[in-house]
Amino acid sequence: MLYTNDAYNYSVSYPSSWRVSSRTIAPPPPEGILFESDSLSIGIVVAEPGQSDVEQEKLRTEGWREETISVAGKTVRSFSRPESDKTPGLWRRVYFTHNGHEFQLSLNVYDADRAGVGLQVFQDMLQSLQLTDESARTG
Repeated sequence: MLYTNDAYNYSVSYPSSWRVSSRTIAPPPPEGILFESDSLSIGIVVAEPGQSDVEQEKLRTEGWREETISVAGKTVRSFSRPESDKTPGLWRRVYFTHNGHEFQLSLNVYDADRAGVGLQVFQDMLQSLQLTDESARTG
């Protein structure tokens, strides 16, 4: 399935068996969308730039693996939880800016046995992410 967000100029593919719901975050931005399956969820939050700086520093101090990866032609910051930590909750987070907004994509795993599936779906969604420039939309 394809989810398209015209307000923030992105689209992403997701498994057809997953549910999609908006996350109410006021005032916009931020805006959020949540893709959910049994014991897994992937969220996309669009916020003002710099809102995640404290969160990123916290992940660093907690020993999360930080790396630079390419997503939709952009160099982005990715954090993965330490492999020894199998507790439920946030497992991976990716940050980047686009059209003056900060994007935060996150994988939440609530059953460690499903982590492999979640990581694969998260990777597939990152690879499918398409970004358009505001100027291309407005002409």
